[in-house]
Amino acid sequence: IQSSSELRKKANECFTKYREFGLHKPDDMYLAFACVTKSTVLTLDGGLIYSSKKAKVKSIDFHKFLDKIMDKAPMTILAEERVELNKKLARPVLMYGDQFRRDN
Repeated sequence: IQSSSELRKKANECFTKYREFGLHKPDDMYLAFACVTKSTVLTLDGGLIYSSKKAKVKSIDFHKFLDKIMDKAPMTILAEERVELNKKLARPVLMYGDQFRRDN
């Protein structure tokens, strides 16, 4: 794939066009391959998903795909547990200015 001049040219074109949407190397090559072959991109990379939508290439978010197959994907469970833990660990922070206003 990397030896194909057509693919490398398309990858450079995609990189310059969609870099601002989060596309990075080597994902430019994957997007170029999907463009040339008219295939679907399956990835967890948000930048690649967003860039593929801009390039009008079908994409599947692997996280959402797993959530459909499984009741809850392991990544979803971990993310929910992390949110709950952050809620438990959160403490209000009093700033000097806040304390000063309460006294007056």
